[in-house]
Formats: sequence, C-alpha cells, structure tokens
Amino acid sequence: MKKHFCAFCVTLIFCIGFLFSQEAQNAKLTALEIKNAAFSQGSVKESIDYIRNNLDSAATASDTRSLLYTEGLLLEQLGFYAEAKEAYIKASEISAQNVSGFQKVSSEELLINAVRCSLCAGDFESADFYLSGSLKNSRDSNIVSFVKLYGVWSELCRAQNVKETEPSIKKLESFVSDSSMKNVKASVLLTLWYLTAKNDYALRIAKEFPLSPENGIVKGTVQVMSVPFWYFVPRLDHEANETQETSKQSTLVTSSSKSSQKIIRQQVGFFGQESNAKALITALKKKGFTAYSYTETRPSGKTYFVVVVDENEEGTMGLLLRDSGFECYPVVE
Repeated sequence: MKKHFCAFCVTLIFCIGFLFSQEAQNAKLTALEIKNAAFSQGSVKESIDYIRNNLDSAATASDTRSLLYTEGLLLEQLGFYAEAKEAYIKASEISAQNVSGFQKVSSEELLINAVRCSLCAGDFESADFYLSGSLKNSRDSNIVSFVKLYGVWSELCRAQNVKETEPSIKKLESFVSDSSMKNVKASVLLTLWYLTAKNDYALRIAKEFPLSPENGIVKGTVQVMSVPFWYFVPRLDHEANETQETSKQSTLVTSSSKSSQKIIRQQVGFFGQESNAKALITALKKKGFTAYSYTETRPSGKTYFVVVVDENEEGTMGLLLRDSGFECYPVVE
C-alpha cells in the first residue's frame, strides 16, 4: 500500500510538472512585449530575426499583424525590399485591429507599402498586380494619390531610354497642379527633378518643402539608396551626348555642391512614431553610439522623428555603424 501511494505521488508530481511546462511553452506575448525585446537586441538585423522567431508566440492576430508591419519597416530601412514587401503583404492579409503601442495602419496602407517596396526592387509586375487589384477602387484619397504616383513609377520601370519616359513625365507634370495629389507633391517634384535634371523642380522643392527628405536629396545632404528603381530608370543626365544645359543643371544641383560639403552626422532612422525612434536610440546606445533624434514636420502636418549619430573626427562613423548592423546615410552641410 505504501509503495503504491509513493508511486501515485511521483506520478502526480510528474503530471503537475508536465502541465506547468506545457503552460509555459504555450504562453503568449503581446506585440509590444515582443517589439520591446526585439529593439533591445544588438542590431536592426538581430531585431528582425527576433521578431521572426517569436511571431508564433504572439497572443492574437492583431499582435501578429502589428509585428509583421514592424518587420516590414525594419527590412525596408535596411534596403531588403523584396523581404519587406512579403512582410507587408502578410500583414495586410490578416483581418484584425491595430494594437496599442503601434502606429495605426490600414490594410490598404500596408499594400501601398508593399507596392513601394516592389518598385524599389525593380519588380513592377508585382506592383502592377496590387495596383490593379483592390487598391484601384480605394475610397481613401491619400491611397488614390499613391496609386497614381506608383502607377507612373511602374511605367518608368519599363522605360528603356529617355524617350520612353516622356509620357510618364507628362503625367507627373499634371500631378503638380492637381490638388488631389497634394500629399505626394514632394515625391512628384523629386521624381521630375531626378528624371529631367531641371533646376526649376529643385527650387520648388526647396521653397515648398524646405524641411523634407526630398529637399535633402536635392541639396545632397541625404542620399537616395542605390536601389534598382532609382539606379536604372533612364534620366537625362545619365544619357550620353545630352545638351550642355542639362549637364550644367545637373552639376549645379548635385555634383558641384557635394565636393564642398562636409559630413556632419549619420542618419540611422526616420520614423513616424516616436516610440520606434526611442527604441532605435536605445539599441544604438547599447552598442556605444551617442545617438539622438530631432523632428521634421511635413507640409501635411505629419511629424517625423529622425535618429542620427554625429560624425567623428576620423570620418569613420558610417563604417562603424554598418559594422554594428545599422544602415545609415550621411547628412552634410
């Protein structure tokens, strides 16, 4: 009897231990808990890996959706556009609400992000697929403006020479005076400047959007990433034997200014939500970088948080940041 009782006790203890073990394994976490832990990792790449490895631990569909959105933002920041597109698409396919601690984003906005990433990767076929789908009938005026702009970008992906960009340029020119395209006007002007090298567009950006990233690109204080779309799209100052005027304008706006400019800091992040900027600053400080942020307010009224690290005397801060897993862009004066 005593032996049977002891055996029963051992079995009971084992079962209770097993149940507690199963409960621990099945424990679910909120998206905010996973994001905070991810952003405490040593680099952006490690943050992405942490989110991916813990997606199955998300408590609800809403948590999973928010984490996929965050993964997409981080991948896009590193220039992994094809992977970012997939993360945005997966998030858009989840019918769930936004969760606390994350920027509110609609399924249409997630798809627009996926289209942008497709175009940056030079994948106009995927972009067209989504632009011609549910986005085509959107009732959101902001979404519609992006659909029109990205539709032109998709056309530009197909262009083989400057001549073939002319119909797209005409559409972009019509967008400039279209009030319904106001929220993407800075991008429209930048695209026109990039394609034509006309200084008039640079001057308009400087006048109407002085604090915008687009103006930074024109001035040479911010660099466009060398992605397939921007690198391969035909433009006047890339063509041989163009007019001297085009060459002069291109030199005036870009090359001549760069030679006399000095890098003063490295931009590591650009966020619409302050919590994301703070999380990146924390991750940078853990790696020994003195990071901080400042705000830029667009004409639309939207405020963005720019995370930067000052350049060092040796001029090697960019290399140090990249070696630690942080993508960055030089800011010059």
